[in-house]
Amino acid sequence: MLCALFSVFHTLKAQKAEVEQILQQVNLDSLLFSVARLTGIEKVTINGQEQTIYSRYRNQLPNDWAATYLADRLQAYGYTPQNQYFDAMGKNVYAIKEGNLYPDRAFVICAHYDAIAVPYDQAVGADDNASGCSGVLEAARLLKDSNFPFTLIFVFFDEEEQGLLGSMAFNQQFDFDTYGIEAVFNLDMIGYDYNEDFKAEIHTRPYANSIELANKIIGLNDTFQIGLDLSIENPGTSASDHDAFWQTGKTAVLLIEDEQDFNRFYHTKHDSMQYFNDSFLYRNVCFAIASLCWFASDKDNTLSIDPGNTANPVIYPNPSNGRVWMDSREGGLLRVFAMDGKLLTQFPVHAGPNELDLSAWKSMGQVVLQLQAESGSFRSNVLFLMP
Repeated sequence: MLCALFSVFHTLKAQKAEVEQILQQVNLDSLLFSVARLTGIEKVTINGQEQTIYSRYRNQLPNDWAATYLADRLQAYGYTPQNQYFDAMGKNVYAIKEGNLYPDRAFVICAHYDAIAVPYDQAVGADDNASGCSGVLEAARLLKDSNFPFTLIFVFFDEEEQGLLGSMAFNQQFDFDTYGIEAVFNLDMIGYDYNEDFKAEIHTRPYANSIELANKIIGLNDTFQIGLDLSIENPGTSASDHDAFWQTGKTAVLLIEDEQDFNRFYHTKHDSMQYFNDSFLYRNVCFAIASLCWFASDKDNTLSIDPGNTANPVIYPNPSNGRVWMDSREGGLLRVFAMDGKLLTQFPVHAGPNELDLSAWKSMGQVVLQLQAESGSFRSNVLFLMP
């Protein structure tokens, strides 16, 4: 037993040292370099010609240049970037780094690269969301030559400002049979901190293991002495790309600046990096990379969800008039949540088929069913209710 305990301690100590080594390489100049080019302060080279990304509104050519610039940066780091096209103008950009033990199980770090403002042709979007993009690029830069048990996916979404269209398309089109998603870390607006209190928020809701993930990563702020003042928001906002993953039953969290000190230039032409707290941006990126690396480097995967071991209940029919069957390999405790995270009811269920009457909540349109199985794993499903 002592040998086993020593082995676990040694593994955690080594894991912490590896993450610390990566965090020491996070570079503020690299982050600001990315923001300056995505906001038109510095020119970029697109297909051999110098261009200025003066706006990233969805139907403007510079937004397409931004996508090309992000793909070029990923390629320069040694990845094979992929474009995922959707609707007439939308284009997501992503790259995959396969794990060496569990290549079919992936962790995602993502941000949206499009922006919006009035007037549309001046949507520079430094905080919203060149800041998040700089963090994803920095993660891709630092982790290219590191070995992880799990696959890493770096994603830049388009058309978030039109209603999460890019991330919704990603969830519809991506090959989740090849790469099952363990967890998603979404970065959106992480550069503005006017009162310099270094407060940031982790947004979560009861989808899959999202609440557990938030509760576990918040401690990494102290473990690695990052220096943020973090809080967990539950129910968190649905107004960013993590919600597209929530809606498909996946584990996801959002890292965002403090709502009480929200960017006063939000969705205006004045959303510029001149209003950044550079140290706040740096700390947020360090926290995001620490969170990603901590879980992606843990060969035992300390999140409860395990695709080969979970109860994985089947809910049918869905949509329903309120009377449904839930068939699960394990029994446990079933919780029913409103979409804002409010607990509506809970009751025990057994292995096999269970008949449920949820007609009392038909007027809500949809609810979240979360099964805490006897093995300790969690699984959430969205149930659509018809009048």
